Amino acid sequence: MAPLRLVLFLLLPAAAASAAVDAGLLDLVAPEATMLAGIRVQAALASPLGKLAFAQMQSAGAGPGQPGRILQDFAAATGFDLASGLQEILIVTTGDRVTTPSNVVLLRGAFDPAKFSVFASKAGLATSTVNGTAVIQVDAATSVALLDSTTVAVAPVPFLTRVLERRAAGEHFSGALARRALAASGTGELWFATATPLSQLVDTSLGNVPIPFLESIRELSTNIGLAADGVTITGELLTRSGQEAQSIAAGLTLMTTLSRTPDTDFLRQAQFSTEGALVRIALKIPEAQAERLLAPAAGARIAAAPR
Repeated sequence: MAPLRLVLFLLLPAAAASAAVDAGLLDLVAPEATMLAGIRVQAALASPLGKLAFAQMQSAGAGPGQPGRILQDFAAATGFDLASGLQEILIVTTGDRVTTPSNVVLLRGAFDPAKFSVFASKAGLATSTVNGTAVIQVDAATSVALLDSTTVAVAPVPFLTRVLERRAAGEHFSGALARRALAASGTGELWFATATPLSQLVDTSLGNVPIPFLESIRELSTNIGLAADGVTITGELLTRSGQEAQSIAAGLTLMTTLSRTPDTDFLRQAQFSTEGALVRIALKIPEAQAERLLAPAAGARIAAAPR
């Protein structure tokens, strides 16, 4: 993995946020989750960059079981307008670089139960009841559950069943990942959080990844704010010690220096500071350069975004 790719992995993970994440959605997350990402949809869509990021999220994860495909299948199955009807998206990932990841997409918005039934009937989709909740089976990998008029869960059936069981039992999601998600989602439109060491998440066979560097990072969170003049990114890396934090900060400073090109000159403004075992990151990316990062095909940039 080239230095720039590693820096962007840390700064822009998952490209998928909320102020702060909805507590009701967070409580539907299973304890075995390894990563969480969120989007405060209407706030994001208020800016051109937000529209672009939303479109990219749907297209970039378009494979079976990926968040983009899950959202597309949900919209196709129910006739729901993702851009206008959604308030918040919470993407829950379970798995690591050894175990095949699985995704649950939790949606907060305004949903019409009658419309769900009509579309399921017209499309000939199988319906069932799980834990007293109506479930529409989109295909072998994806099912949709309308928990109430404001909450939808979209996931493979075993994971959807787990969501419904947690809801029925009134379970509360807590622990390191919950704390990091709440902190990451406090501001901005996009956020990402994990409390799983990066060495368990990153496939080190894909490139020249500094494994000791990854092993040092125990938790990671990023918050992304979208504005007319660009993208503001803040993040935290939790290491094992103050010495490791200082080493990581120095390494990131070196990586950003080595990675700078005319198109990534914004890396000159990256700031890395430490507080005990924490490394704090701050970066501002001007709008034009953020567009190029989100959509390298210039002709497709804003045209591809929902309006």
